[in-house]
Amino acid sequence: MRKFIDLIIALLLVFFLLAACNLPVEQPAAPTATTPADPNVSGNAGIECTTLECDNQLTVKLWENIPDDYVMELITDNEETVRVHCVEGVNVDGSGQYGEPICAAWGVTFPAAPAVATVKLLWGNYQLTQEVKPRYEKVQPNGPDCAPICFSAEIGITVPANP
Repeated sequence: MRKFIDLIIALLLVFFLLAACNLPVEQPAAPTATTPADPNVSGNAGIECTTLECDNQLTVKLWENIPDDYVMELITDNEETVRVHCVEGVNVDGSGQYGEPICAAWGVTFPAAPAVATVKLLWGNYQLTQEVKPRYEKVQPNGPDCAPICFSAEIGITVPANP
């Protein structure tokens, strides 16, 4: 299980490095992934695209007093709630399936790209709630002329020592 988590973290790092190579773009109200480039469409002739995939994602990084055991909820602008229970960087309620939130020692990556969201952090007898408006960057893992196009953002939440 630990090797799987290490692999996921390594893949996320590669994804973020790829994202860092792209310039920020104005985010659409509701970003969506696109389909691969069609070489038969005018302007796409001769393009050879790899088949790497990506998903929209929002990463919530915790700073300072990160608890070992916490629950994080992401409540999106369309009222969808995604809840994840992390213990020492592992999603203990998850099955490891594609599309689930990913816990890490520093926070959580959610497979979503809401324009506005509420993040709730619950640990021990404490709760911290913060409304966020992420700034997304366009990600094209197969190059600028190839799909898919996904959107990725990272926000940070400082965890107080004594709430």
